[in-house]
Amino acid sequence: MREKIVDFLDEQGIAFKEKNRTIHVNCPICDRGDKFSILKENGAAICYRGSCEFGRRWFADFVALTLGVEVKEAKKILNQVDYYKEHDFLKPKDEWNPLEVKITEVSMPEKSFSMACDSEGSAYLQKRGISPAVAQKYGIMYSGKLRRVIFPVYQEGKLVGYQGRAIDKVDERFKAINSEGFRRDSMVMFLDQVSPRSHIIIAEGPVDALKFDSVGNSIATMGKLVTDKQVDLIKSKQPSSVYLALDDDAYEEMTELSRKFDVPIFKVDVPKECIERCKQAGKKADFGECTPEEASQAFRSAQQISQYSVILPWGRK
Repeated sequence: MREKIVDFLDEQGIAFKEKNRTIHVNCPICDRGDKFSILKENGAAICYRGSCEFGRRWFADFVALTLGVEVKEAKKILNQVDYYKEHDFLKPKDEWNPLEVKITEVSMPEKSFSMACDSEGSAYLQKRGISPAVAQKYGIMYSGKLRRVIFPVYQEGKLVGYQGRAIDKVDERFKAINSEGFRRDSMVMFLDQVSPRSHIIIAEGPVDALKFDSVGNSIATMGKLVTDKQVDLIKSKQPSSVYLALDDDAYEEMTELSRKFDVPIFKVDVPKECIERCKQAGKKADFGECTPEEASQAFRSAQQISQYSVILPWGRK
């Protein structure tokens, strides 16, 4: 496996450091070189940065993310290293344009139903503070077969992926599952709903984002690490201002994110009422635990920050 790894890195001009059992390169998602390694023996790849979405995968995933193709295409490339030379759409990383990547259109899971119907999924969302009207507005579906609420990702009107959230108590690892070929680093949930040249609210998860429906233009990056590809997609809407509504533990990510936009930046804080309520219930306080009214008030109370500000966790100055 070592030869395939080195050949690919050399052909792409990617700098790497080789050790006895591993090869070290920059992570294709968080771009940290000191946290990412590939096992030469079998291509197992891991990013040790806790907040990075890459986690534990394989070298084929690294190839897919680097070239902007699906994993099955990356596997073909690894089986025939010269394959990518024959395809113009496989561009080096520094020529990658997120608006040109061909993300495959997908279909909803079998036997999925609209939230306009009376269903277990609708009941689950209402417990989370999301009304049937809001669910229908964003095209949220429910799969009784999977027992999951399905949050779609549309790009220019086409369904390019979805995230299914379990309505039952399951292991945290299986709480959310994505559609096959899902490219979190290259997708922004609810971006199609955003009005051009208006404010944009950046939230982590879909439930967080939906709580801001009354003030509009909220999106979900599906993780606290917002990639450069996602930033470019957000910028394609030409926002007039950006509101950062990520979770408290994403203060480092928000600090970094605030430097990537040249428009007014605001930080949205979870209201004290929600924090106290969550503390008493033994829950983590985030916008998903807010009522829509609390989220709306938090938006209106957001404080503008400088691009040179250092964001700290709630309660610290």
